[in-house]
Amino acid sequence: MSRQCRFYVRLDEKELARLKNAAKQLGMSRSDYVRFISQLPAEAFSVPLDGQPTLMHFVFLDTQTAHRILIEASRWGTNYNQGVHALNLITSFLMSDNPDKYRDEILYQSKRAHRCLEEGRLGILALVERIERLKNAKIVSVDIALKADDDAVP
Repeated sequence: MSRQCRFYVRLDEKELARLKNAAKQLGMSRSDYVRFISQLPAEAFSVPLDGQPTLMHFVFLDTQTAHRILIEASRWGTNYNQGVHALNLITSFLMSDNPDKYRDEILYQSKRAHRCLEEGRLGILALVERIERLKNAKIVSVDIALKADDDAVP
């Protein structure tokens, strides 16, 4: 994305120090930090009519994090699918003309099914638990391309 618009602002020394410190803590340049802040929804800064600020819980979701969540969910789905596949194999062995012939394979597949389904169940529960903690949060999608520029914080 080509950035052609400039924005100038005057700050006192204290404000500039806070800006630099915040950018440094996030590993951003000052410009990236200001771009980041500009993407926050206005309600993040609003004060209700009664004058009492409300604590809002924001979760910032960048595309890399969203992608990692998707990969983890897919991984647990794959485990679950492998367990179901093992159960289907067991069913086909049991429905054959001579299930005794497949006794060892049935035992192996039943252990495999149990392991895959249990790992999948535990992984899915852990993922759901982490996502549940976000249910009252405002999800904010941010689009920041972090790269060094001329005002980067050392």
